[in-house]
Amino acid sequence: MVVFTYMNSYTAGLVIALLALTLGVALAQSNNGAVISSSPEVANLQGVGINLYQWTFWDASADYLQNILQNPGFEPSTSGRVVIVPSGATSTAFCDQNNWYPMPSGFYTGATFEDVYVTGTVANAVAATRGTGTITGYNPTGCASSTPRFTYTASFTIKAGDYIRFHMAGNMGNVGYSTYAPVGWWNSDSRITLVNDKEPSSSGVQTLDLALNGSAHTISQYQDTQPGSYAGGPNNWIQVTGSWTVSCWIKAVNAASPSITLSFGRIGLPAYFQQSYTPTANWTKYSSTFNGPETSLAANVATLQFQIVANGASGDIRVDDCFVGPTNASIPSWSPDMAKTLKALNPGFIRDNQGAQGDSYANFVADDTGRGVAGFSGSSFSWLYNVDQFFRLNAAVGSTPWIVIPVVLTDTEYQALGAYLAKEEALYGFSQILIEWGNEMWNGGSCGGVCYSYQGDQYSAVAQRDFNSILTGAGSSSGNYLKWVAGGQYGAYPPSTGQITTVQTVANTATYIDGAPYYLFCLDTQTAVANDMSLLFGDENLQESYMDQVTSALASDGQQFAVYEGGPSTWWGSASNSERNRTIAGAGSAASDAELALNLWTSGTPIVNLWNLAQTDFVCNGASCPNFPIGNTCGGTPPNPMSADMWGVVHDLPTGLLRPRGLALQLLNNYFTTSRTGSFYPTSSSTYTGVTVGAWHDSHNLWNVAIVNSNANPQNIVVQFPSANGLPAGTVKQINYTSSIADVNETSALVTIGNGSKVVAGPNANQVTIPVPAYGLVVAQGGGSSGGASSTPTPTTTPKPTATPTPTPVPTPTPSTTPSATPSPTPKATPTATPKATPTRTPRPAPWRRWPFRSSNSNAG
Repeated sequence: MVVFTYMNSYTAGLVIALLALTLGVALAQSNNGAVISSSPEVANLQGVGINLYQWTFWDASADYLQNILQNPGFEPSTSGRVVIVPSGATSTAFCDQNNWYPMPSGFYTGATFEDVYVTGTVANAVAATRGTGTITGYNPTGCASSTPRFTYTASFTIKAGDYIRFHMAGNMGNVGYSTYAPVGWWNSDSRITLVNDKEPSSSGVQTLDLALNGSAHTISQYQDTQPGSYAGGPNNWIQVTGSWTVSCWIKAVNAASPSITLSFGRIGLPAYFQQSYTPTANWTKYSSTFNGPETSLAANVATLQFQIVANGASGDIRVDDCFVGPTNASIPSWSPDMAKTLKALNPGFIRDNQGAQGDSYANFVADDTGRGVAGFSGSSFSWLYNVDQFFRLNAAVGSTPWIVIPVVLTDTEYQALGAYLAKEEALYGFSQILIEWGNEMWNGGSCGGVCYSYQGDQYSAVAQRDFNSILTGAGSSSGNYLKWVAGGQYGAYPPSTGQITTVQTVANTATYIDGAPYYLFCLDTQTAVANDMSLLFGDENLQESYMDQVTSALASDGQQFAVYEGGPSTWWGSASNSERNRTIAGAGSAASDAELALNLWTSGTPIVNLWNLAQTDFVCNGASCPNFPIGNTCGGTPPNPMSADMWGVVHDLPTGLLRPRGLALQLLNNYFTTSRTGSFYPTSSSTYTGVTVGAWHDSHNLWNVAIVNSNANPQNIVVQFPSANGLPAGTVKQINYTSSIADVNETSALVTIGNGSKVVAGPNANQVTIPVPAYGLVVAQGGGSSGGASSTPTPTTTPKPTATPTPTPVPTPTPSTTPSATPSPTPKATPTATPKATPTRTPRPAPWRRWPFRSSNSNAG
């Protein structure tokens, strides 16, 4: 009994001691706040990346390139196509299964095609080829239901279900815009043709020929237009300022009294440049400079026009390789504005999504003198920068290149591309070159005329085969730096692994499998800004738990998730345009994009790219907008027109005016990830609701921390680090607004990066306390951005206006319709000092943008 009593007393005391210890630990943990893990989740974090979609001659992307002319060498147009063969193929002919994207009769005649087919499904899906052959005839309406008919020769017979891929170059006009070739120029004169000749330094195959007969012959090109009017839109997108150069290579052929006049300016204003030349029988480069007079994007808003006017009694004048643009560029081929903006954003990755899926290998890598426009959706073509220009841009900015390659090449061409990439890597020294085979090959609205099967196992089998051909051409060690990014799909509402795991079963040699976690597809009218903010930050696609599902699934095969695109995608719902834009383009959108990045990094996703650098808006009309309700929580019809200030993170390139989403990218890339060699540390636990925290640390032993507060009230956030050395101190950098969280940067910099409150040391030696505004994003740096730690926290109730310089204000863009096919301008008989055009609508090729179309077997990107 004595022993029993002693044991009971001992046990009771032990229980009391354990309870006290447990309570003490619990109390201590409750004061730990956000605890930074001692293990990194992403090593060598490169920062947030950005997408470039194609250069256009309207909208903010008109200012991408140093030479503002498209197709300056007057080269042929390349069109790519993938045909999924229906039943009925013979040994000499096959049909297309639909009549999408027709080209002129005979255009593809002479093209070399490759027949690729896939056997098996899911993990057993394997692609092979029957070989190559030649297209001998093309009739765009020759089969049943007016689908295309092709005749061919080959050593094999094409089978139903095969993928026939090919590309062809040829001359045609801007279909729907001007009658005669080449694409990119407005040519309504039958005496202006193309001939097999070229200036001595050109890598091209043809040149422009103007046949003289005593009358003037004019060809024009237009830049910096706005949908619907030669008078331009709310502001210009290119600022003609400083030293500009106009040049062309010109020669006369058996010409009597030849003369040629080059002019450049804005329609309705005196020409900025106009000069006449007397060409000789030898190719000569005529080049002149002028000082651009423009001081603002808001003054003299009108379309830019470049004209070539030839005169003479007889003979011909030939023109090749013209240039109009800034005389000097810090990154050759790219506009000074583009270089300045990208360097300010400091992206970790730049994804080239300009629409090269239908290009040939030769055109994909050709320089400006030998490259023509390219397309994969019938007669809609785009002027693309080449691979080397893109790599040069990445090298100058310090980013990792991600290229989207054509999907219509033969095995030989893919091997040639591999050899080319090996030379480029040796030149630029990239640690990685990311390669994506096409763009959204599960999405008919994106892959257009070069779609294979929408099923992830089928197109991934073809992609894996083609990537292996690239590695073969690049050499045995190329797998160390050439990394395949297999194209997946991030399902939405609720998010899921979508096609990602299906792609994974086949793409077992891919380093990454990608997806696009867009968020807030729908916004109905709300009664208060706080409600809009709650929906913005509470969107399911922003939540880490769904991202963890993807990364965990991929980790089982040693693969990683890569985000190819992301950001708000709010085109559906009944919210007014003003409510929609104050939500997705207001000050709060900086924090929501930052939350997206922090949660993705926390889940182990090393590559996060936003969509995209420069795009003014997305416009659709009410019920005709792509239908995308969110379950039962959002389903109202959008206004007519619906005009959303997305997806560009920069409003315009000349002023460098960043939207709040761009400011978030700039803040994270310049103040949070302060080198390319640090690692990202997530929180292992947190006592906060609606607060996202991540830390960054490198060999300098300094800790940086980024915090997003999605709450309606400011918060003092205690952050605990694995050690007490190198903790954040000083004044935080944060997103500041002028009047309210609904401020936008569409006309001036109402939202900026500036100083916030000071970091507070403690309460413990390895802890700091950081004040974060409501709906705010802050970054605190190890060692402090200025001053030391303050003794008491000062909650930030209203972000203070920044003291940083404000970019030149520009007028607020008005809603505009998507550019569409319109008539070409009537050429003038003689050059004039004031360029004018007769049409009331601006001609333009159909744009390629991120269209929110989804294939029938999927619901999100």
